[in-house]
Amino acid sequence: MYLAQRRKHFIAAGKIGRLYHCDGTTGKIYEIDIDTLLDLSGGGVTAPGTFPRGLGGINGRLYNCDTVSDKIYELDPDTLLDISSGGVTSPSTLPTGIGGMSARLYHCDSNTDKLYELDPDTFLDITAGGVTSPSTFPTGIGGLSSRLYHCDLNTDKLYEIDPDTLLDISSGGVTRPSTTPQGIGGISGRLYHCDGTSDKLYEIDPDTLLDISSGGVTSPSTLPLGIGGI
Repeated sequence: MYLAQRRKHFIAAGKIGRLYHCDGTTGKIYEIDIDTLLDLSGGGVTAPGTFPRGLGGINGRLYNCDTVSDKIYELDPDTLLDISSGGVTSPSTLPTGIGGMSARLYHCDSNTDKLYELDPDTFLDITAGGVTSPSTFPTGIGGLSSRLYHCDLNTDKLYEIDPDTLLDISSGGVTRPSTTPQGIGGISGRLYHCDGTSDKLYEIDPDTLLDISSGGVTSPSTLPLGIGGI
């Protein structure tokens, strides 16, 4: 009931249309300007885990996954603090990405090499053990409207995924604009991607999966690992 009330408050108060980013070196979560990709959070907020790896949300609710604590957290979109009482253990072994589209939440794991759909309230797996990803080291997952996307570290590609089957519908993916694709997610019809080596945030064309941000914008952090919005 508490989380349901918070969700209604966020939507009613105009909390949708906001972009966020997390970093593995600083261990922080940032709110990012959707146009300039610059930090809006005054230097970020320390994540509830020790190695924040994935970030994304649905319907005014923001989520974070952490590879050291092996947990999934719900965060307050304003304060970026944990509101999930310490998080919930993930259904996988090395959670690397989280995000969603419409009212559906998804998660990816780079050790099991699987994509999962999660219950947005309990964070429990509702895919009967997940679906093997179309790649070999899934690091990010997120979407916008009714479309779902995924990025992979080994193949260096961005993929569009069927929201129901979690299978690739992008004919083998599109080579990324960066060198170490770590996160992907979108808001309000706009898709974003972050890279751990170039240390940049990019806006991506949702149809072609190509960079439309003129080479990206340097992130406010040092090892960008997750990006997504509400």
